[in-house]
Amino acid sequence: MDTKTVRLKRSFIFGFIALLLCGAGDWLIGYEPKGGEPLMFGISNTSIAQVPTWFYVLSLLFGILSGFGCWKFAPAILEALKDKGISESSKMYKTMKFGLASAPMMFVSFHVACCIVLLFIQASLRAGLDINSANSDFSFLTACAESWGYAFMCLAFYFAVKNSKKITK
Repeated sequence: MDTKTVRLKRSFIFGFIALLLCGAGDWLIGYEPKGGEPLMFGISNTSIAQVPTWFYVLSLLFGILSGFGCWKFAPAILEALKDKGISESSKMYKTMKFGLASAPMMFVSFHVACCIVLLFIQASLRAGLDINSANSDFSFLTACAESWGYAFMCLAFYFAVKNSKKITK
């Protein structure tokens, strides 16, 4: 077997294992013991205080591993598409390239954000969080934090690039 085929196979196997573990991480995120009061508009409930903390930590690590899996197999998929005669200018190739380029960031950010939020909520519940204050009128804003953080990061980069062009003229 030639080295290119071996390299592609290794990339796909690593991606498979990494994403299989990511699925296990999804299960760890979603595990909730029975009982408890609804929390965060019914998305979760107070029984997550009983979930072992290592569930969320392991899920976070699996999410990071899946990002490396995507990073490893994404170029291999594009290479395989080219080998099969799919043109780089085709809509299919461009769509796959975009999806594969964003996959590592999506998997990692989802797991990191979800696990950290669940760890914060779990710690708050264990410290005696008042459920009524957790379901106040503005608690939905916490769901916007990750997206807004990325939005403001993009805006900061926009101004950094905009200002650097002024300097180089």
